[in-house]
Amino acid sequence: MRRPIAMMAMTSLSFLASTAVAQGPSVRPTNRGGVAPPSRLAPTPPSNFARPATPATAATRAPNAGQAQAPAPAADSKVYRSGEEIARSEYVPGDPNVTLAAGRVEDYLLQKEHGPFMVVAMTFRGAESSRYAVALTRELREQFQLPAYIFYLKIKPGRSNIRDVSPTAAVTSRNGDLAAPRAYDEAAVLVGHCKTIDEAGKLLHSVKKLRPKCLDGMDQLSHRRGKYLKSATMTTNPLAASQNLYPGREVRMHGGAEVDTYQLIDRIAKTKQVDPFVAKLNGNRRSLYHCPGPYTLQVAEFSGRSTTNASDRRFFSDKFLGTSPLGTAYDDAERVADVLEKNSNWLQGMKVYTYHDRTTSRVVVGSFASSTDPAVLALKNRLVNQVPQKVVQEQKIPLPLNTTPLLVGTPQGAAIHDTMVQQTAGAVAVPELIPIPTR
Repeated sequence: MRRPIAMMAMTSLSFLASTAVAQGPSVRPTNRGGVAPPSRLAPTPPSNFARPATPATAATRAPNAGQAQAPAPAADSKVYRSGEEIARSEYVPGDPNVTLAAGRVEDYLLQKEHGPFMVVAMTFRGAESSRYAVALTRELREQFQLPAYIFYLKIKPGRSNIRDVSPTAAVTSRNGDLAAPRAYDEAAVLVGHCKTIDEAGKLLHSVKKLRPKCLDGMDQLSHRRGKYLKSATMTTNPLAASQNLYPGREVRMHGGAEVDTYQLIDRIAKTKQVDPFVAKLNGNRRSLYHCPGPYTLQVAEFSGRSTTNASDRRFFSDKFLGTSPLGTAYDDAERVADVLEKNSNWLQGMKVYTYHDRTTSRVVVGSFASSTDPAVLALKNRLVNQVPQKVVQEQKIPLPLNTTPLLVGTPQGAAIHDTMVQQTAGAVAVPELIPIPTR
């Protein structure tokens, strides 16, 4: 005997199954006898439920007069069938009533100091490329007040892009068609003298809106006629070095130290500049500014305190900084210079100089043509061996004397410094260059 709850569940399932069939009938294909095969997906409805009527087909269903009909999609006129030949653009002759400005392409050539960020207004190719480029360049300069230049090339296909060198490939393999030209000219008109990409982007937006009249007088492809400079793009000066595109940019450390060549060159250039405050400190008679030679020998140096601990609280104290040896460095250097001048036999007639900057005060001796001068080695030996210990103790001269060659910022000394930096590329220590005012 079945329980009432079970009977109610079976009746509910049968009702749901019949409802699903009634809501979503499907049209099934018939077999040869005209009887539809039994469905294997939906359960057979019970006999006490009437089978729903077959819905009307689309042909017999009455149309809904109030429902809007969807418009037919528009046909695309640029659709081509497979294998159908696509129409090519043809050259359209220019307007003979438009006069093209004449000139020499050499007068408008691009130079490496232009840019470095620019806009390519248009590129011309063929026998008339240079004439068209000159006409557009002149109109951009004269009518629109834009700095325009020409990047001109004589392209030679066939494994030879060297100017004035004929193609090296065999005649039959340079081009598929022997009647086709094997050398042609190409001239690009570049606009702008932008230092940043953002500046070049603003210029590009303006150039695309221009409508130079000279383009109406040029032979152009049919698809380009009337477009003017809408196809302009941004570029960089092809003659400029890539490392100069972003001068002074920060170089992040990842996986080892990196060197920004521009920052290195800029730092070297700044070492040759004279600080006005330092120039005032070196206005005495012993100033290194009076040294005539490119080399000199440093014998003593006085400086302040230093630390490698950035959180050292002593360096935040005014009292501690007030007792820094840097406060007496100037006087200490002048005192050592006085002692060396009074004992001229130690130096054998060589002159004593002093140099003071914001961090140190130095005592230097002599003027030499090079760091390998025999007089440099002889002076080192005398200063180490002939200075009496009594004088050292009384005058408080630091021993051993720090004999280090220095470069004086004369034109000859600056040239030697630059040459050594270029040749060593940082592999060898270069003597320090002391900047001096222009004489």
